[in-house]
Amino acid sequence: MYYLPDINECELNPCPTVEECQNTPGNFTCTQDTTIATTSLFAHSQAIRYLLAVADELAIVTTMLQVSTLLGARWNVS
Repeated sequence: MYYLPDINECELNPCPTVEECQNTPGNFTCTQDTTIATTSLFAHSQAIRYLLAVADELAIVTTMLQVSTLLGARWNVS
């Protein structure tokens, strides 16, 4: 019986950069490094919190501008 040599699919770089490739006979498996995933998730949650805070500030400023524009229009203030 003749066996073909196993191809190292990991050398073809099939996994995303945050995952580790493990070559197995006739196949490969991508596993995620939980340290990177946790750090990445923390960084994303921090970024989302910052953006939400900025959005709140922008909403307050926008509301103040709308109110002052309405009041200025009613009182004919330029």
